[in-house]
Amino acid sequence: MRRISIGALPVFEAAARHLSFKEAARELHLSPSAVSHAITRLERDIGTLLFDRSRSTLRLTPDGTLFARPVAEALGLVRGAMDSISQRQSLVLRLHSSPSFAAQWLAPRLNQFLADNPGFEVTISADPEAVRFSQDTYDVDIVYGLDEAEGLVVHSLGTAELQPMCTPEMARKLTTPEDLHHVPLIRSMIKTVNWADWFRANGTAAPPPPAIRFDRSFMAIAAAVDGLGVCLETVQLAERELASGRLVCPFADRTVALHEANHFLVYPQRNEHRPVVRAFRNWLLTTLGQQQPEAIEETREPA
Repeated sequence: MRRISIGALPVFEAAARHLSFKEAARELHLSPSAVSHAITRLERDIGTLLFDRSRSTLRLTPDGTLFARPVAEALGLVRGAMDSISQRQSLVLRLHSSPSFAAQWLAPRLNQFLADNPGFEVTISADPEAVRFSQDTYDVDIVYGLDEAEGLVVHSLGTAELQPMCTPEMARKLTTPEDLHHVPLIRSMIKTVNWADWFRANGTAAPPPPAIRFDRSFMAIAAAVDGLGVCLETVQLAERELASGRLVCPFADRTVALHEANHFLVYPQRNEHRPVVRAFRNWLLTTLGQQQPEAIEETREPA
């Protein structure tokens, strides 16, 4: 089987279509000399002349005519496949999120985002390592806390209310904040607000440090549901457990609640105008009540 220069095929196709090395060079951003050399190399590989250069007007030889149609069709198939892949990728959101936000708040609502945006796809990673947008692995990130924002578009996802939470059975033992001294307390180690802050805000001496510690909020919430103790978590992340009655907030109506601005949506400025990023940003902020619903531009190609 003869080996041919695959890179010369688009050059031949353009030259055959224009019947001009000069026009092919202009279309491909090459020099006429580079086009001529590519055609000569292709003719050598095939073993036949493809163009008749003996006249003032460039013409295809019979072999060139025979070769031109399948080359044009093959390149058309390749370009069509590339366009399809590019269009599909433009509708895929590569999302990184803090694990607890992804598991507790985002995942239960993604079906609504996908229903509102047919054709979009979402891939989610909750790897605890910081996202490096320079590697172009993700389109957007939902982060807990914000250490570095240079070169990023940043949207605050609002302020979250923190409350002590426990099972209804354990809540029956809790009448005043002092009663928390007699039940196990669960701590989320990476939270910016902790039990000492809550006791201080409510004028109560803090008990000894909690014996049960987790490095993720969703684990602390799950432990509270299992009756292991009382956790101090955001109502936002525990809303399903609270709505179902698996957890209750025993002091919600008679103590000072704490708040923290904890989660942020961030993405590189280069991604700001990507349709799927705009759609997700608008949906997320609207769902969280951070902005009014706004019209999303129609971004898909006509069928």
